Amino acid sequence: MKKNIYILTGLVLIQLALIVTTWKGNIELKGHIPGSRLLNFETAVVDTILIKDSEQEIQLTKKDGKWLLPDSFPADPKKVDALLGKLAELQYSLPVATSAPALRRFKLEENNFERYLQLLEKDKALAELYLGTGAGARQSHVRNGKQEAVFTAAIGSYDLPVSEDNWQDGEILQLDRTSITAVETKGLKLYRTFSGNDNKKLPAWQEDSLADGERINQQALNDTLKKLAVLRFAKVLGTTEMPKYGLSEPALSVNLKYQESKRSYIFGKLHESEDFVLKISDRDEFFQIASSSAEPILKQFNREHLITNRDDPDNSDSTKSQK
Repeated sequence: MKKNIYILTGLVLIQLALIVTTWKGNIELKGHIPGSRLLNFETAVVDTILIKDSEQEIQLTKKDGKWLLPDSFPADPKKVDALLGKLAELQYSLPVATSAPALRRFKLEENNFERYLQLLEKDKALAELYLGTGAGARQSHVRNGKQEAVFTAAIGSYDLPVSEDNWQDGEILQLDRTSITAVETKGLKLYRTFSGNDNKKLPAWQEDSLADGERINQQALNDTLKKLAVLRFAKVLGTTEMPKYGLSEPALSVNLKYQESKRSYIFGKLHESEDFVLKISDRDEFFQIASSSAEPILKQFNREHLITNRDDPDNSDSTKSQK
């Protein structure tokens, strides 16, 4: 008889625990129906993004309207905007679980997660997100930092990288080719004047020291400048020059004037590598440039490629201005 009483008492306690757990879960999930926003924040006011994994973390900070990495190198604004847009669009799904064991199983605990993200405005936390195990194609188990309920959402750890390389602005070297007004390299001093331009065609390039019968290959020069203007780096090498960068014996030096600015480019051959190193005058960093990007520029910035004879049959388009 006593044994039966113990068994019944145990069953009652289990039922009570289930009722309490369900009640707490319902209270927690109240108002969070599928289709409502998982994170409640305004993208425009976010000025700090903190991302962690189990080993490292990265913090992006917005200053004077620009996103910066911890070393003050520019972060890619397109990637930051894309992340904030994705986070703002995350929606509640049907809850997967609400128990503490579930948080452990799906790697959503405070000290056990795939990614942790926090959005801030002036040190004030706006939103927190824990990202755990995968939940299918481009889906992950997640939880809002204010809750213990587990949901699935269309986001993955690849959306929240913690490496600086993934956030650097790869377009930092780029400029508008059509704004370039002067080029100096290998004894050539090329220039063009924009006064009176009808904005439909760019003025032709000129060089005052050409010999009789020589002329500028306008197409070749514009094509070469385009390669330089859209150049992307493979890696940031820091701000300290090293002998292995090969800049003491440059592979190429180019000076540009554009708009109201000017910039010098010095390319060096990176020792024991197929790649090159670039130093530009308006930034402190040294950049590693893939050989596939650097070699066409080095080959084309020479007199043989940019200057041709009047009777050269390949120069039929050399006097045409480029749109």
